[in-house]
Amino acid sequence: MIAVKTNNLPARRALSQGTEAPARARARASSPARRRERPRFGAALVALGAVVALALAYVGETAAATQSSYQISGLKAQQAALLAQQQQIRYQISLQTSAGRLDGEANVMGMVRPTAWKYVAAGSARVALLHTEPDSTPAETRSLFDSVAAALGEPTTAEARGR
Repeated sequence: MIAVKTNNLPARRALSQGTEAPARARARASSPARRRERPRFGAALVALGAVVALALAYVGETAAATQSSYQISGLKAQQAALLAQQQQIRYQISLQTSAGRLDGEANVMGMVRPTAWKYVAAGSARVALLHTEPDSTPAETRSLFDSVAAALGEPTTAEARGR
């Protein structure tokens, strides 16, 4: 026979103290073990919430970046259209101010180009040599002929004399 020495002192003490002691001893002995074996739901929920929050933030940033890229491509298309319109307007301006257009409009009005150069002979220009004072001859004392001549810019003999 083999003798085994066991430590049964705690069990004897439990028996001597009554029936409640063994239940407390078992609860104390098993509670740290149970805590280790029991999953921690609070920490798992916090971790899961953090992962969900990060995923939502990533999706939001991706959506904002996609929307910005669509806006950029739309603005680039608008810029290209405006540049094409600017070129078209510049072309139309150059057509409206070209010498060929002016020649065409002159032909429509009946004007023709001269075949040879023509010069106008300068005649003798009449110049009023006497200096007249302003308001020296009031408009009421001028003759009708002198008033018309003054309006046309031709010096008359009355103006040349200083009247």
